[in-house]
Amino acid sequence: MKDMMTKSSLREIKGSFSRWLAILAIVMLGVSFFCGLKVCKDAFTLTGDTYLDEHNFFDYELISTLGLDEESVGIISAVDGVRYSEGSLSADVLFEEEGTANGEKVAKLHTISEQISTLSLVEGRMAEAANECVVDALHFSSEDIGKTIHITDGNDEDTLDMLAGRSYTITGLANSPLYLNFERGSTSLGDGKVAAFIYITPQGWDCDYYTEIYVDLQDTAPVFSDEYEKIADSMETPLSDALKSCGAVRYDEIMAEANEKLADAEKKLKDAKAELADGEKELSENEKKLADAEKEISDNEKKLNDSESELKNARDEYNAGVETYNSEKAYAYAQLDALKAQVDAAEGTPAYEQLLTQYNQAKAQADSRFEAAWDELEKGRIEIENGEKELAEGRREIEKAKSDLDEGRQKLAEGRQEIADGKKKISDAEEELDDARDEIHAIDNPDTFVLGRDANIGYVCFESDSSIVDGIAKVFPVFFFLVAALVVITTMTRMVDEQRTQIGVLKALGYDRNAILGKYVFYSASATLIGGFTGFISGSYIFPWVIWYAYGMMYNFSDIIFVIDWKLGLLSILAALLCAVGSTLFSCYRELSEVPSQ
Repeated sequence: MKDMMTKSSLREIKGSFSRWLAILAIVMLGVSFFCGLKVCKDAFTLTGDTYLDEHNFFDYELISTLGLDEESVGIISAVDGVRYSEGSLSADVLFEEEGTANGEKVAKLHTISEQISTLSLVEGRMAEAANECVVDALHFSSEDIGKTIHITDGNDEDTLDMLAGRSYTITGLANSPLYLNFERGSTSLGDGKVAAFIYITPQGWDCDYYTEIYVDLQDTAPVFSDEYEKIADSMETPLSDALKSCGAVRYDEIMAEANEKLADAEKKLKDAKAELADGEKELSENEKKLADAEKEISDNEKKLNDSESELKNARDEYNAGVETYNSEKAYAYAQLDALKAQVDAAEGTPAYEQLLTQYNQAKAQADSRFEAAWDELEKGRIEIENGEKELAEGRREIEKAKSDLDEGRQKLAEGRQEIADGKKKISDAEEELDDARDEIHAIDNPDTFVLGRDANIGYVCFESDSSIVDGIAKVFPVFFFLVAALVVITTMTRMVDEQRTQIGVLKALGYDRNAILGKYVFYSASATLIGGFTGFISGSYIFPWVIWYAYGMMYNFSDIIFVIDWKLGLLSILAALLCAVGSTLFSCYRELSEVPSQ
């Protein structure tokens, strides 16, 4: 009889396969929806946890308003519960892309990390040199690899001073665990929105401090779990105390360095003032020397003018003497010529000898007198020529002295300008020293911030969006279970109502209630079991993949990792089976309570 009932059950499925398939489909859909949506959060969480674990996402980010140094990294690393810590630099910068006309954009500039929050390379290679960078795969494309990014002059001096260069060549595209979703953050620069992130090597910075320290804890747990929250909360106080200690050490170092620089500046200012005083003294002496030189030149020039006047008079006297000499000589020798004519005329006469003697005596006297006069004139001429030479030499010396005087005046003017510039520099230095003193006095103990993962926008948004899907899964699939139960009730009620005669015949043939009931329970249960298992497997893959694909515009850091929750699947199938069997029992109970004749 059991074989006959089994055959009857199988014939029933074959004869009403579309009805049996409808039950299977509605159960499969309900279980698929329920299990698929319920495992979405687990799949998302596992995907995020795996990705963050692979790239060692930071547990804490430590920030001090005065910056942190290598000693601070050592202090943080020594805290119990810390696996290791790593210093990093970051800054908001205005940049321009080579070959584009988009103008300035804002990027978050980071240091390529070796241990914590490491990058996942999408295309190209990692940056190696100081002038290379890896950029945001969401903002840039493969065509940008090899192009150059320029840090513009629109950035403030403090930011530019942090950088070793102003241009970086793109070597690759990457994703960063610091940016799980499409949001890149806000900024005070440009339009207030960060367009992309850029990573450069530590050599790309020119800075002797860190802007933050990332911390990786020894203990770990899945992301978003209560266990992880307990681990993180237990480390917040020790890290905060250590960070305050680092801030105090950094404050003392900065104050000591600032005071040392201030003392050096004050000493340099004092030396500059002393040098300026010496310069002013030397300038005063040079002014006096210049005035004496001007007076000496003036006196010498006056003497030269007087000498020139005397030479002119002497030349005039010489010329007049020569003229007188020539006139007197011509007159004297004319008389001698007349006397010589008398001598020649008296030749042969007694008076000849007397006249000749007289002529010779007169000629000798004239020659002697005019020779002496000419020698005196020549002596005067030589003295005049020597005086003229001395005068010319004096003029040259005066001109040279004047040239030296002009050069001295130029140097004196330059000296006055240097003194004036020195005074201005000293005045500016005094103002800068006053400002430096005010700045040093204004330096307070640093504010420190211990930021957990919940301060990261992408991390928080990812948790929120995962929870939204989980919230939907708590309510929405229930309707499919109710619909499935309603469909099974309707289907089985109609089926039992249509087969009243057959049920009566079976009872008349001696089949008991349980045997007949088993036929219909097998009908609904088989459809439910097959549909439930199929829905569990398909839903665990299809729905997470579909929803992850839909979230792809916000989260594109990894492929989804599927989760098969067998316990959830078993409970879902049992719940569906309970609904189906319960609906079948409810539908068959009234009919089976009647006698065959009815």
